[in-house]
Amino acid sequence: TDSKNGSLGYIDPKILNKLTRGLVIRSLNKMMRTSINPIINSYTFQIDDFVLPGYGSKVDFGESEKKTDNDFYYNVWWEDIKCFVKDYNLNVTVYPVLNYNAVDSYPFQFQDLNNDLKQRAINMLRTIERPKYEIGFHGYNHIHLIEENWKDPQLVIESLQRSQMFLNQVLGRELIIESYVAPNNIIDEFGVENLLQAIPTVKNIGTTYESYDPFSEYQIINQDVLIMPRSTYGYYPKSRIISNSVNSISNYGGFEHFIHPDDAFAYDRNPEGKPWKDMLSIMENFYSEIQTVYPWMQNHHAAEHSKIMKEYLTMPIRYQKHRDKISVYLNPSVTESKYFYLDTTKKLKNIIGGRLLWYYIQQDLYVIEMENHKMDIFFF
Repeated sequence: TDSKNGSLGYIDPKILNKLTRGLVIRSLNKMMRTSINPIINSYTFQIDDFVLPGYGSKVDFGESEKKTDNDFYYNVWWEDIKCFVKDYNLNVTVYPVLNYNAVDSYPFQFQDLNNDLKQRAINMLRTIERPKYEIGFHGYNHIHLIEENWKDPQLVIESLQRSQMFLNQVLGRELIIESYVAPNNIIDEFGVENLLQAIPTVKNIGTTYESYDPFSEYQIINQDVLIMPRSTYGYYPKSRIISNSVNSISNYGGFEHFIHPDDAFAYDRNPEGKPWKDMLSIMENFYSEIQTVYPWMQNHHAAEHSKIMKEYLTMPIRYQKHRDKISVYLNPSVTESKYFYLDTTKKLKNIIGGRLLWYYIQQDLYVIEMENHKMDIFFF
């Protein structure tokens, strides 16, 4: 309800949770006659567990003839993903998994990838290069880095350092690892400390937004490392992926989406047993809808996305509101354009120091790019 002194609204406490934050924020903004909020204008497409070792076992991915896991990963799935990435002009971050063993002690070897059957993964890794692809890191194996799993911190450090040396050898160059995803999206302070000691170039650590542990919130640790809980995942149901993504877009103007190559035949990730082509089609529909509804939104690698998010979390912004004008001030050290949601029932007259990217007429929502350190928004 509206009154002379403001607006009074009611939000049912039952809907207050992480997955509805965007809805709550949009509702609060609508209660104000005019409000302006910074956003990141960035989303990511990430592939966990790729490249990965295959073991020559037959897998069912919904086609009439079963293939080996290697044939599916590299002859079917990867070829389709490359076409998908090209069609939707996406930047991709891949996170190789080097072993699926349970080894947590010496010697740390790479026999899962380093034989004739697995050589295809190594050869594929050498073809994944910028500018479209960023190579991240998923660990020596798929055992999550928590103190309960790794009693000796030196073993964590040694396994990670040897893994980076192995990747450097495979690629024939030094791989600067900035993006790391925690196996099973689980990590603790012990794991973070030893990860950063082993690979100090890591600048973002991927987890999942759907958890409620201390590492499932966006936060900056060790001064410049971002814990980046990724907001959505998988191929279906599309309603869940859309809901999670729109919540994130409404909250901070972006989202993080990740998939796996073995989703097609993993029961917990494909519970309906959909054929691979059907799963791919659903994901294509999702990105088609996102890029149609949010054509202004930019896509980045995980490393670039995390830099944008860190500045979003720490950047001081000053606002001055007048009767017919809002002024926005940024620190002179900010060099890149910044973006804002402007909710207002007023009619926009002009913008100095910025430009209008998009206008959602039914929501009275403007998306604005700020191009200088000062921006003035004028209303009729």
